[in-house]
Amino acid sequence: VGLDSYWDYEAYRLGAGQLKMLEVARALATGAKLIALDEPIGGTDPAYASEIFKYIRGLLKVMDVTFLVIEHRIDIALPYADYVYVMDRGQVIAEGSPGVVAKDPKVIQVYIGE
Repeated sequence: VGLDSYWDYEAYRLGAGQLKMLEVARALATGAKLIALDEPIGGTDPAYASEIFKYIRGLLKVMDVTFLVIEHRIDIALPYADYVYVMDRGQVIAEGSPGVVAKDPKVIQVYIGE
């Protein structure tokens, strides 16, 4: 997961993004076919957040695993998603491909405020 140079580090010495990658590695080590990631880019800067999603997309090409990602930063997450559900107050307000969901008036109103 890109942490080879940190092999001897204690987890508390890793940055927020590196900790997220460590969490992905731990989940992959279980051999699970479905891995839920709750806010995998929380606490990371936008540039590193994109790197995390790029890495996850790369894993999909080489491993038999599905990721279920729960994320509030849809502007960063959408380009990496295959299918999206958008919720507001516990209700699904839109679903579909990222392109369709990004143009949905309800999604725009709830997440952008227009």
